[in-house]
Parts: sequence; structure tokens; C-alpha cells
Amino acid sequence: MTGARGWPYSDPVARQSGRGKSPETKLALAERMRVLDQAPLFSGLARKHLKSIARDTSVRTFYDGATIVREGQKAANCFVIVEGAATVTKQGQQIAVLGRGDVIGELAILDNVPRTATVVATGGEVVAVHISRPRLLEYLEANPKVSLRLLGILARRLRETTESALSAET
Repeated sequence: MTGARGWPYSDPVARQSGRGKSPETKLALAERMRVLDQAPLFSGLARKHLKSIARDTSVRTFYDGATIVREGQKAANCFVIVEGAATVTKQGQQIAVLGRGDVIGELAILDNVPRTATVVATGGEVVAVHISRPRLLEYLEANPKVSLRLLGILARRLRETTESALSAET
């Protein structure tokens, strides 16, 4: 269990019989699109693609202290933080603090390897947009232009990481 609200977390949108019937579902599509657009992995995608991806997401709420992802576990999803903060640790050492718009697990969702770090909700609840690996891959297979766009984003991030690591060595 992740320590999130519900079993194993709160997903108010999935419990609704129709869209737009509660305040939580009103947040759903427009807010999800905005959050995805602010996340580096999805920023700059055409509105129609953001909308399609957002429709396949859900909202998850994690209590303070809940483990969102655990180092070494298989990755089947990723999260984009809507509100709250989360601490990233690797082998017990804190390496980052994430907040609004940050993505948790975007690499693992694409390459299907175990998580490289543990992420825990800190300083209160974390509300996040949940993206499942099977749904995202299905969408990318059906939309090659979006796949190419995401590859470009990942290549740029890899280049920046490599340059940063090289400059730190000198």
C-alpha cells in the first residue's frame, strides 16, 4: 500500500459515473491539460494531443509521508505534481525536492526498468496527475508525431544532463 488516500489512493474521477459532475471532475480535463503542458515531458504538445493524453489520466492524492514510488520497484505509471511537495531519495540519500509541475517516473514509464529512486510526499498532501504506462504507450504508438516530439524532449534533457555532469567534473 502506498499510504495514499483510498485503496491504494484516491481517484475521484474514476468513481464518477459521468464527467463534470463534482468539483473534483471539473478540475479534471482543463487542469490536467494545463499541468501536462507545464511538465517538461509534455510541454509544447499541440492542444489536441494534450487533451487526448489528459483524458487517459486520473488524479491521485497522497498523504504526507506516503511513498509515491519506491526505488527498485517496477514502473507502471508516472505522476505530474499538481500541488504539494515530494522528496526524492536514492539509496537513502536525499537528492531532490519536487513540486508543482515536476514529473515523477517519466523515464521508467518509457523504458520499463525498475525505479531508480524513492519519492515520498512531504510537507502535506501531494495531488498528482497519474499516467499509466500502457495507456501512454498506446497513445504514442497511435501518434508517431507525438512520439518523435517526446524523443526530442528526452534527447535534449539527456544532452543537458551530460553537459552538466561534464562541467561538474572540470
